[in-house]
Order: sequence, then structure tokens, then C-alpha cells
Amino acid sequence: LGLASDDGSAAQVAKILGAPVLLVIDGSMMARSVAAMALGYTLYDPEMRLGAVITNKVGGKAHIQWIAEALQLEGEKGRLKDVGTDKPVYFAGALPHDTSASIPERHLGLAMPLETANDEKGTDIILDRYTRLAALVENSIDLDTLLQLGQSCRLSDLPQLPTPQHNLATPKCRIGLADDEAFCFYYMDNLIELVKSGAQLVPFSPLKSKHLPPALDGLYIGGGYPELHAKALEKNVTLRNDVKSFCISGGVVLAECGGKMYLSESLFTSKDTPPAQMCGVLPGIHIRMTPHMKMYYA
Repeated sequence: LGLASDDGSAAQVAKILGAPVLLVIDGSMMARSVAAMALGYTLYDPEMRLGAVITNKVGGKAHIQWIAEALQLEGEKGRLKDVGTDKPVYFAGALPHDTSASIPERHLGLAMPLETANDEKGTDIILDRYTRLAALVENSIDLDTLLQLGQSCRLSDLPQLPTPQHNLATPKCRIGLADDEAFCFYYMDNLIELVKSGAQLVPFSPLKSKHLPPALDGLYIGGGYPELHAKALEKNVTLRNDVKSFCISGGVVLAECGGKMYLSESLFTSKDTPPAQMCGVLPGIHIRMTPHMKMYYA
């Protein structure tokens, strides 16, 4: 969740690869303090290469100049430097605050790239947003220098890794994989490991498939945004019944986040609409969406 949160963090991976970190800092409420924050990361983990800094949501030219001067000063003092090259941390640019280019957020995630929404003129709002964002990045960030910085990875220092074997095991079981607009949060590495271990993944759509694929040994229903498709999921009664029957009969099911919501009895998407009926595999479990969600460390 953070640059240096725990094992498997971006900082740890960067150190293994000898790669420089590109630190993106929200500059909307600070100026010279950007340098203090960047310096804090280098002091917290002296072995991590901090190669460059980008600030987001900045104001005008004066705001950017204050940030640049502060970073440059710490670099000249020798305190804010890339320990891989011994050069000052590079200020790669600043993205202006532009709500028209902001990607909307929702529960635990962002709007999906393939989603579409049209305004009253028929313009694809989401496509237009990404186009604006790409233009902002191209005009505001020194991409050429960042590409050069990326080529400074010390991959030669890594131990020689064995050549990966791509021999697939003979399929030993069939796993139904929920895969559509409502359930799409999967790590491809996990799916590849399942196939390498002998699983045949059989995709189906809780939104559109009328029945589960035949002769399944298990179900894998990943995360996603079922709350955006609650009514469509509810209307697909035959598929919901198949899922419930499979579970009741003792079938093996892995349901993650949104997938577990799908197994509940019902899903409340707002206080003004009746709940949508789900599979009913988990008796007495009713999911209620809230307008906002905050995450805290325990």
C-alpha cells in the first residue's frame, strides 16, 4: 500500500532489481515540504535508490518553482541523491491540478479503463479523460530523462536465474472462472500458476451465461464491482441457482471480495433502492454499500 510498507513493497523490489524509484508526491497542499518528504524516504531506507520525483496536483509556475528549488538545494547539499548513481535526485516535472483529467475513484479502486460513459453530446467521457491525462503527462513530465533513468538498473548484479519452464501439466481438474465486467480482478500470475499446476480454467459470465460450464471441480469468483451490475446479476436467475446448487452439493469455491458479495443473500447498492438478490450461498449475509470507504492500518 506504500513505498516501504512491508515485504514485497515497491522499495524492496526496487532494491532487488537495483532500480531507481520514481516517487510521486501530492503537491496540492505543500511546496518546499516536497523536498522534506523525499529526503525522509531516503533517510528511512538508505539502500533504496530514489531516482526522481514527480509532483501531482500543483498550481501555477511559482508553485512548481518553489518545489524545484527545494529539491535542487537538497541535491546540491548532497543529502538528496540517488545512491545508485551518486547524482542528485531528479525533479522530473509536475502535473497541474486538472479535474477533467482525474480518474474517478470508487470503493477500493478506480474506474476501469474499458468502462464507457457518454455525455449529452455523445462524447466518450472516460476516453476523453485518458486523452487529456496523456497530454498532461507528455507536456509536463520529462519522459526522455525518465527512460534514461530506467536504463540505469543494475540487473547485472542479480544472480543468474534458472530458465523458466513452460511445460504445462496435464489438466487434472476443471475450474470455472467468473470473468466479465462484474468480476475482473485477477492477478494473471495466479491464473498461470493454476494452469501450470494442472487446472483447466473454464471462463463463464455471471452476467450473461445462462448456466455454469459442465463437469466443474471448482469455482473461482474474483473481485470486481458487482454493485455496478447488481440488477443484471439478479436477473440471471438460472446462473445464480447453478452457483448455489454447486456450493450446496459440496463444490469447492474460492470467492474474493466482490465474489463473496455475489455469494451473499442480497446486495444493497443504495438506501433508496430495494436490494438485489444474489446467490444465497451465505445465509443471513446481506451486503450494504456505503457512499465512502476509508482504510486504516490495524
